[in-house]
Amino acid sequence: MSYLDNTTITVDAVLTKMGRQRFSEGNFNVTKFALADDEIDYGLYNVTHPSGSDYYAIAIENLPLLEAIPDDSKTMKFKLITLPKGTAQIPVISTGVSTINMYGSYNGRPGQTVIVAPSTVNGLNNTLGYTAQLDSYAYLTLAVKEAAPGYVPPPRSIDDDPIRYKVGKSFTLTAKALPQSLWTTGWSTSLVIHGNETGGAIVMTINVYKDVKTSNEF
Repeated sequence: MSYLDNTTITVDAVLTKMGRQRFSEGNFNVTKFALADDEIDYGLYNVTHPSGSDYYAIAIENLPLLEAIPDDSKTMKFKLITLPKGTAQIPVISTGVSTINMYGSYNGRPGQTVIVAPSTVNGLNNTLGYTAQLDSYAYLTLAVKEAAPGYVPPPRSIDDDPIRYKVGKSFTLTAKALPQSLWTTGWSTSLVIHGNETGGAIVMTINVYKDVKTSNEF
């Protein structure tokens, strides 16, 4: 990760693997975009600045901008959203846990299955549901348990990779068998849950072990 010079207007884009493929095919078209304020520390807004109101936000305006990276588990965590007029509280996505420990299939024993059922404090996401995204599916499968009734798949969007991305109201994770090289250490990946109506996201850590590491209560 690096910083950009914020003295000029800069558009910095890094294409993902899918983006590079589409670009090479000549069918790369931007139809949607998102804005975020990950770099902004609003605590720097200083209403007591000795130079007056024009300088209240000077420290914020001089903050460095982060260079674009194609890993949305590490960036775009604080997306800007538009909420219905009169909304008094920001919706917050929750799954009740931040880490899930699972055991994989082994010697005839099936891999553990865990249900992830997100909820949104202060409402919304009941119609379009959530988008669940696995950082890696080497030793884990992701499936929809309950579909989102109002969700309509966009053309050539997240549905291009149905193994990594699922859209619904709840999801099922099933651990696969680990290779012997990982029996001692286990394996980890990230699961990102996005709200399809409110924006915002949470990142969960999923650990897969050869045997039971610890129990999960849902």
